Amino acid sequence: MKKTTMEAKCPICKKVIEFSARYGNYVCNECIDLGTFTEDGRRVRHGNISYSGGFESIIEGETEKGNEHYCYIIKNGIKYNLYADEARFGGIVYLLVNK
Repeated sequence: MKKTTMEAKCPICKKVIEFSARYGNYVCNECIDLGTFTEDGRRVRHGNISYSGGFESIIEGETEKGNEHYCYIIKNGIKYNLYADEARFGGIVYLLVNK
């Protein structure tokens, strides 16, 4: 039997990334490294609450941690809407929001 290889591409930059059946439209780290921002342009960072998981966001200029999942990145002058969430085995995954 012939082994089939699933190929996936970042929905923003089209770079080949590892296939994920769970997170089909996830954005690559290279695009996320451009920075994630709120709609009004403030830097937002996402992370796990602790080693056991959980989700939190930290928005530039705010003193309390929140639960803001939606964010934006700008690449080549185009603003992309993303949804950040806790990944199944830890970490954060960013999904492109389809409009």
